[in-house]
Amino acid sequence: MNKQVIQETINELHRMKKRLTGAQGCSVKHEEENSYSAKCLRLAISALTHQLTNGWIPVTKGLPENEERVFILANKRSYNGDIIQIRTTAMYEDGTLHTEDSSYVWEDNDFEYCEETDDYIIPEGWFEQNMYCEEYGIIDDFVTHWMPLPELPRESD
Repeated sequence: MNKQVIQETINELHRMKKRLTGAQGCSVKHEEENSYSAKCLRLAISALTHQLTNGWIPVTKGLPENEERVFILANKRSYNGDIIQIRTTAMYEDGTLHTEDSSYVWEDNDFEYCEETDDYIIPEGWFEQNMYCEEYGIIDDFVTHWMPLPELPRESD
């Protein structure tokens, strides 16, 4: 399918979903069927959108869950001023999580201290992790897109 056909299909699925979820006064059975149909339409829209964008989600359209490891695409300015696109894994922090509540160990940080909880608040931003040790670096380049990591391979029988 070309991009135009995919986009037209997505638009039509959105219209169908709106009609389904907007139906009122239906019997309980019809409401359950409409709910299931709307869920199926959401999945179809998601799959087609993934195909249209290769799975990359603009940060302007949404951010991953707090501390979810994802692929990111960032614009990095090189020493000579050129912009280089960088792809790496990272996680997003929304600026509300305390280090004690984090799934990760944050040492030697320069974070804001919270007297009320006697803990530090992890600042909002993107963090890259060295995968073989517990070290994190803030990504100060302009992150433009993110994508969920693929599932791990299944063990063969």
